Amino acid sequence: MQNFRIVCTHPAATNEAQIHRIYNQIRQDHPEIFWIDNTDYTIYPDRTEFTFNMISDDMDKIIGWYSDMKAAALSVTASIPEHWSDWEKALYIHDYLADNVEYDFEGAKVNDEKNAANESNAGAAYNTLYGSLVNHSAVCSGYASAYQYLAQLLGLECGTVSGTGDGEPHSWNYIRLDGSYYWVDVTWDDDTPEDGIHKETSAPYRHAYCFVPDEIISRSHAVDSSQSTPPVCDSMELNYYKQTDTYFEQFDEETMLELLRRNADETYVEMMFADEASYLAAMTFLDTPDVLGGLSDLFGTGFTIYYSGNETMYQITVTLPPKAETAVE
Repeated sequence: MQNFRIVCTHPAATNEAQIHRIYNQIRQDHPEIFWIDNTDYTIYPDRTEFTFNMISDDMDKIIGWYSDMKAAALSVTASIPEHWSDWEKALYIHDYLADNVEYDFEGAKVNDEKNAANESNAGAAYNTLYGSLVNHSAVCSGYASAYQYLAQLLGLECGTVSGTGDGEPHSWNYIRLDGSYYWVDVTWDDDTPEDGIHKETSAPYRHAYCFVPDEIISRSHAVDSSQSTPPVCDSMELNYYKQTDTYFEQFDEETMLELLRRNADETYVEMMFADEASYLAAMTFLDTPDVLGGLSDLFGTGFTIYYSGNETMYQITVTLPPKAETAVE
């Protein structure tokens, strides 16, 4: 596959179950082999012959697409300092994809139509890392395969799983950092609006699904049992909010005001809570005059803050106004 060979003969007989298991594992582990749509095979007593069906009959085009994808991927990883920790590298590629890829709503509709008709659409660019890295437009499988490939180029163990998100077909990643595994869902952290217009009051992306354990991701995601069992993700140590001191076991008004004050020079401030009650208390507090009064020395009077919450992840994003020229530090 990696050498763009259309026909391959393996010198051993096998069975359909083994072929499907190995083929699916290859596709899961090697997102860079995006130009193969599906595979035909014939089992003989002494060999198995495979024919790889390409997404194009023009091999020069396929090699060109691969070269463009590889160049785009290397341009991303080349911008990452070698001395960075694995956590910093994994976060960088999460933020790069969330900030530079737009979710392809039309592509998602076509996928739904193809799935309903039981037709393959795996080779469509928006389903692959080519869509994310070259076209900057993809659906969840494109985000996930791009994240996996960039992580692999950086020497990080990373995989892609498929299953459901809120009951709908979905793909996302797991990654190994400092000996523990974590879930990552770049697609759901990207806030691409369906009309293509970002509101000034909304953050372009978040970190609600950035390095989370099974306990948290399972609130909305379920892995398809037909694929290889993913590793256990049971650590919260390197969760984004834990690492940035914005994860709170319980809600406290002064702690939230201090967080907003500490990040007054930023446009967006994120936080996550350990339970629903604390999350709801924080959302309620943000709608009270106490917030405006507690920040008036920084933003003046009559300012507005905008906020949005993820009720499943207990995560909040606050959009702050520009600091007043007379703000007192």
